[in-house]
Amino acid sequence: MRFSAWMLSLIACGGGAETPAADDIASSPCVAQAAGRVVSSPLVSELTPDEVKAQAILEDFLNREGRDIGNPWALGHTLLALGAEVELPDGRKAVDALFETYGTWDDKGLGFPKRAGDVRIEPHADLFLKALTESGISADYPVTSQGRQGTLEDLYCGSRARNFLTERAMSYDSNNDIAWSLQGLATWTPPGLVWTGGAGEEMSVDILARRAVATYHAETAFVREARAQGRSFQKRRQGIFQYTCGGAHLLQGAAYALARGHGDSADRAHLAVAGDNLRDRYVVEQEAVRAALEQYPQYELKLRIQRLKFLGHFVETMHKLAAYGLLTDTPELREALAQARGELATTVTTIASKGWFGEALSSIRAADEQAYLDLLGDSAHALRGLRLSTGEGTVQL
Repeated sequence: MRFSAWMLSLIACGGGAETPAADDIASSPCVAQAAGRVVSSPLVSELTPDEVKAQAILEDFLNREGRDIGNPWALGHTLLALGAEVELPDGRKAVDALFETYGTWDDKGLGFPKRAGDVRIEPHADLFLKALTESGISADYPVTSQGRQGTLEDLYCGSRARNFLTERAMSYDSNNDIAWSLQGLATWTPPGLVWTGGAGEEMSVDILARRAVATYHAETAFVREARAQGRSFQKRRQGIFQYTCGGAHLLQGAAYALARGHGDSADRAHLAVAGDNLRDRYVVEQEAVRAALEQYPQYELKLRIQRLKFLGHFVETMHKLAAYGLLTDTPELREALAQARGELATTVTTIASKGWFGEALSSIRAADEQAYLDLLGDSAHALRGLRLSTGEGTVQL
C-alpha cells in the first residue's frame, strides 16, 4: 500500500416519560428536561507523577491555544475539556462570546452554521449543544445572538425543530454526523418523548439511538468476528475506522443515549461488547503506530498525533462506558486502563519535548493546519479522559 493511502487510513478521525399522543406532538411545547444525576466512573484511580505532569501540559496548551474566538471549533473542545467557566484572553466568558459571534436565529430557533467563510464553526450537527450539555451548564443560561436574547434551551429546541431522521432521508450529513446531536438531545430529553422534526415527521431520541447503535454494530462486525476466531485484524480504513476519531463519538453518543433510558434491550445487547471491541482495537492501534514510527520516522508528528488521538479517546470512552454501567469491573480491565493512561502520559510528554505544543506550533500550523487542529481537539479529549479517570470529570445522567 502506498504511504499516503495508508496514512489516511491511520489518521482519520473525530425513567419513562409518557409519549404524547400523535395529535399533540406538534402543539407540545419544547422544554429542556435536564439529566438529574452526576456520576463518576467506578474505575477511577489517582494519577502517577508522570500523568500529573501530562495533565498539566494539556491544561496549559488548551489555555494558551484553545481560547481563541477566531477558532470556534477548537473553543468548543476547550469548553468540553476545561468546563463552561472558561474565559477568553479578553476576559469575556467563552460561552457568551461563542453565541455573540457565531450564533444565528432562523425560523426553527437558535443554532450555529457549519462555516462562516474560511472559519470552521460546527462541522458536525450540534457539536456545541453536545459540548455544553456535557459540561453541565444549565438550560436556562442566558445567551445573546444577533442582538436577540435567549437561553441554551433555545439551542436545544432549535435542534429538535431542525433535525430529522427517517428511512428515506435525514438532516444529517451521514450516520457519522448523528453522534453529537444524539448526545446533546439525550441530555435534556426524557425517555419516550416524541416530537415533530424538521421533515414534519415523528422524531425521538430513540430513533437517533437506534440508528447510531445499528451503525456501530454493523461497522464493528469485523472486530467481533476476529475475536470469535481468536485472531487479530489489520487497520485498513474498513468499517468503524472510516468514522470520526475511529468511531469514538458514534459509540459515546449511542452509549450515552442508552444510559439515559433511550433505546431498547436489543440496542443494549449490541453495545454490551463495545468495551471488548475497544480493547481489541487498542492492541492493533498501538502496534500499527509503533511499526510506522520505525518505518516512517519522517512522519513522526502525524504518528504521535494519531497515538494521542486514539489513547485520549480510548481513556475517555472507556471511563464513560464504565460510568454508564456498560463495563464489568475486573483486574484485567483496570490493568488495561492503567497501561493506556500511562502510554497517554508518555505520548503527551514526548510531543511536548519536541516543542510541538509550544515553540514549533506556529510552523506546524503554517505547514499543516489539520495537524494543528488535531493537536487541539485530541488534547481536549485526552484531558477529558484523564479527568474522568480520576473522578474530577463526571457525566450527567
